Amino acid sequence: MESSASSNSQLKKLLAKYTNVFKEGIGKLRKFTAKIKLKANAKPVFMKARSVPFAIRGLVDDELARLVKEDILESVEHSEWATPIVPVIKPDRTVRICGDFKQTLNPVIERDEYPLPKIDEAFAKIAGGQKFSKLDVKHAYLHMPMDTASRALLTINTPKGLFRYKRMVFGLSMAPAVWQRTMEEIFKGIDNIIVFLDDILVTGKTDSEHLDTLEQVIRRLEEYDLRLNLNKCQFFLPSVTYCGFKIDKHGLHKTSEKIEAICKAPAPKNVTEVKAFTGLVNYYARFLPNLATTLYPINQLLHKNQKFVW
Repeated sequence: MESSASSNSQLKKLLAKYTNVFKEGIGKLRKFTAKIKLKANAKPVFMKARSVPFAIRGLVDDELARLVKEDILESVEHSEWATPIVPVIKPDRTVRICGDFKQTLNPVIERDEYPLPKIDEAFAKIAGGQKFSKLDVKHAYLHMPMDTASRALLTINTPKGLFRYKRMVFGLSMAPAVWQRTMEEIFKGIDNIIVFLDDILVTGKTDSEHLDTLEQVIRRLEEYDLRLNLNKCQFFLPSVTYCGFKIDKHGLHKTSEKIEAICKAPAPKNVTEVKAFTGLVNYYARFLPNLATTLYPINQLLHKNQKFVW
């Protein structure tokens, strides 16, 4: 947790008042349930379990056991659907279990068109803010219960057998849209905030207004049983990095990390990589005058039958 010294006393009282929001484990979101809608031609896909390197097999077994204990996974004997897992080692040497849904479920999920916030519109909501607090929802998607029918689709195949998710998981194509819609509904009516997936930005024109807004947000989190990762939260800072921008009372600024990523980006070798590169550059379009003219020769590479010469 990080905060400015002047607001520490009131902030500590606030955090002590809502300890449920910061306790261990993952909450179970109240009043909302997610549902997977399949395309009309969808047919079950069952894939075999992939082998797990011996060095991390124990970590994977421990993580499966933890997820079952937290009521996120349940063991099943049979399933028409089965997705192999991809274990990812985190910096703290714990493991994240990811389902490789792009091979099974994602191609047949109906697209959810709910949009993520547009940067300009989002930051207009916090104009005039003097200090900033950034809240991190812990394992965000895993808070969201899945309806009973959808759980059968979320079966993963592991060396320990079949397990079925009871919550929404990272890697599902519809998860970002479902989560964003839900978060915006939960925090409806609270001013001076931006909600972008699992990150919540809070501000105010005065410290008093900021603290009041922060309490509204945390109270709403407690009401819906959402948990924050206190170690990743920041409070009452003069500037924070959010959605790839540095934000302070003067507005939006570039970050050195984002600039370095653009400068060190490898030369594109095909149309897909050109799209990725121009997308990276366009993210900072507000800071780049005449960008359309500058990118014109690069964008020509996107035309059909255009010879690719970088």
